[in-house]
Amino acid sequence: MDREEELARAAGFFEGDGWFASSRSRSRGKAGKRYLRLAAGQKTAEPLTWLHRLFGGSLNGPDKHGMFHWAVQGEAAEEAAHELAPYLSARRRRQLADHHAAVGPTLVRERLHFRDLARARRRARGQDDFVPSPGHVADVVRLERRRRSQ
Repeated sequence: MDREEELARAAGFFEGDGWFASSRSRSRGKAGKRYLRLAAGQKTAEPLTWLHRLFGGSLNGPDKHGMFHWAVQGEAAEEAAHELAPYLSARRRRQLADHHAAVGPTLVRERLHFRDLARARRRARGQDDFVPSPGHVADVVRLERRRRSQ
């Protein structure tokens, strides 16, 4: 199964059993920056293991009710949402737009731009199969900002 087909299937699964959340991080009782969280819950672990393989994040369970839970948040969630967006319903795309309005569309676009820039650099070096961690993407953003300010 190619990546496009997997994304379409993941979007269909997400439509039925997944959800978005826009939350604020907390630090010493103060509200911090907003971040996106994608999550899903199921009685069987197999579909969630598949989402975990596609997008990363955390996979937990079973809990006391026999449920398994998958979640991804922050920049990894932004990347997952960006990949899923073309396959999502209008209702889900509106939810994403509401989150982006809360975070600030410039920040989201900047993150995605730097992610795409990092991917292009890796491809130029022949590192196509490398999947960066969210921390790696943040490092690329910081380095690019420093380069621009000099």
